[in-house]
Amino acid sequence: AATAEELDASSTLEEAIRWISYTIESELLMNQISEASKRISALVADAKQYSQMDRAPFDVANVHELLRSTLVMFADRLTKDGKQPGVINVVKEFDPLLPEIPCFPGDLNQVWTNIIDNALAAMRAEGGTLTIRTCKEENMARVEICDTGPGIPADVREHIFEPFFTTKPVGEGTGLGLDLAFNIVVKKHRGDLRVESVPGDTRFIVLLPLEKPPTDDLADSVEPDLDAEMAE
Repeated sequence: AATAEELDASSTLEEAIRWISYTIESELLMNQISEASKRISALVADAKQYSQMDRAPFDVANVHELLRSTLVMFADRLTKDGKQPGVINVVKEFDPLLPEIPCFPGDLNQVWTNIIDNALAAMRAEGGTLTIRTCKEENMARVEICDTGPGIPADVREHIFEPFFTTKPVGEGTGLGLDLAFNIVVKKHRGDLRVESVPGDTRFIVLLPLEKPPTDDLADSVEPDLDAEMAE
């Protein structure tokens, strides 16, 4: 028969084990809460970055941060579910040496949104890979947004940046997204936007100046009322 001392020791050991177990569970729960809080904070920061709630008319911005915050807005379309038949993988090839650029951050988010939206739509049925690549090209920042969809026929590419041109079904596209992107990049930022496409490899290439344009040029670049154009 167990002695009183042995029973006391056994009871103490059980209590110690329960305490350790409780402590571990509590620590895990607190870590989960902490991690969840960090994720929520990151999402809120990304959402704010995307919407540019406090956007300045003209600012210096990190292109990679703008691209990342835009991708967050597409999170539900980058996983396999009932709405997205194919799985889409995202590959980010960001040049760590790419400097910040002078730009209208909120407007660039609209550019990324429109191009990525088209890329995801092209891969909706079969899935594929969305690749976003950045690098410095002479005095410009180069951003490539690539998809592995079926490609864009030459006769469509000729008109792709024209207003109201769309190949989407009625009700799914206004035909203004890429026209808006072109105006923002070319007219507002004095950059360049073009598309290259073969089946399995479509690339939208955005070039943005690394140096702030002269004040007069910047004032002129704001002339196109992009919001009004969207409302037409």
